[in-house]
Amino acid sequence: AGLGVAVASVDTSADAQLLAGLRPSKRLSNGRAGKRNLDKEVVKVLKDWFASNQKWPYPTDQEQAELARRTGVDPKVVNTWFINARKRQKARDNADEEARLDADEAGADEAGGEDSSPDNRGSENSTPSNPHVSPTPEDKSQRAPCPHTGED
Repeated sequence: AGLGVAVASVDTSADAQLLAGLRPSKRLSNGRAGKRNLDKEVVKVLKDWFASNQKWPYPTDQEQAELARRTGVDPKVVNTWFINARKRQKARDNADEEARLDADEAGADEAGGEDSSPDNRGSENSTPSNPHVSPTPEDKSQRAPCPHTGED
């Protein structure tokens, strides 16, 4: 005698999804949903908030909920957009800094600037120019605190 377990079948067709109030999703061969870009109006609202909050580009949960309401997108999408926007900004800032350092070095070389031989690199007055070096506590103290919590 079997246990009599019933298994319900799930209709995943586009018609069934439309009847359930869901949009049919585009699927790729790897099974993941296709990438969809946000509408220009949505991106404009998010970019405007991001640009006006450059000192602390971390919207609170309430701000994210309000942005989601205003734009009509899921709050998780808003959160992901801000994570990616901060990564894009950091990459741009690093590229700008790298270009500035390269330009400074080129100018110093042309002007016969400081000797950059290995013997002169470890002098007491030199500061590390590697952007990947962790900031010192003094550097961290110069950052603006979070306007919401007052913390770094």
